[in-house]
Amino acid sequence: PRKLTPEEILLDTALSTDERLKAIDMYLTRLNIEDRMILFLLDKHRIPHSEVAIALKTTEGSLKTRRQQLYRSLEEWIWNIT
Repeated sequence: PRKLTPEEILLDTALSTDERLKAIDMYLTRLNIEDRMILFLLDKHRIPHSEVAIALKTTEGSLKTRRQQLYRSLEEWIWNIT
């Protein structure tokens, strides 16, 4: 993972917990439902990649790549990276 700049750390700590949760929710709702499902199944519920891949009729490799791309998109939106 990339390291945060001092400015990013300052921006992050300036928000209250409620503001951070609202911001995260806003970014997650930008994702389509299947992409949100991937993140929740893999990261929140810790369901193995193999099971999620079967359910979504894809390969584990494709699922891992998609997950990385989703986190990259979220990172770009959160930190306004272009």
